[in-house]
Amino acid sequence: MAANGISTLLTKAAKQLAKLNIAQAKRQGKTVAVNGTVTGSVDGTKPYYRYWNTYNINDLPTKYTGNAVTDNANAGGLAAHRPWATNTGAAPITSYVGTLNSVTSDNGFIFNVLKSANTGMAAAIANTGWRLNWTDVRFTNGTFNSQQVNVKTQTETTTGFSAGNLTQDATYYTFSSWFGANGGYLPLGTQFTITW
Repeated sequence: MAANGISTLLTKAAKQLAKLNIAQAKRQGKTVAVNGTVTGSVDGTKPYYRYWNTYNINDLPTKYTGNAVTDNANAGGLAAHRPWATNTGAAPITSYVGTLNSVTSDNGFIFNVLKSANTGMAAAIANTGWRLNWTDVRFTNGTFNSQQVNVKTQTETTTGFSAGNLTQDATYYTFSSWFGANGGYLPLGTQFTITW
């Protein structure tokens, strides 16, 4: 017997729905216990969160009615990403690639990103839950590192980035990113990617 109790349900239809309900909860970033209990609310920060996360069983080619197979009409043809028909929470992940234009060494590292050369960054930082990822990272002291910096959870005390540190003026987006190694910092021209 499965710990979540699905195998003890009396009909194939009940088992199908139970499996879909668990899958839906996970795709919405909720917590599913071993026994199948669902807790929490929609959480787009969970690694198992998916944008398409609410099912419509009638979008499947077939479903169970009791223990019998029932064909769904699918009058308009099979739906994309079936049976996930709608979404809850965050927008689909999109991304923007920019270039670092100015660096000031500090106790942390202060980075200036030239607005005129990085116009797409405005849309990126306007979204909540965005993540900053340095790419092609070679520090000025010659060491190499590449890691994703989660702006929602890491702070200046954990070699990360604090979203609250981002400011802007007419010329630059300026932020601190305690992302360094042995006194080196990112050279000009380093590319970064923001996903949201």
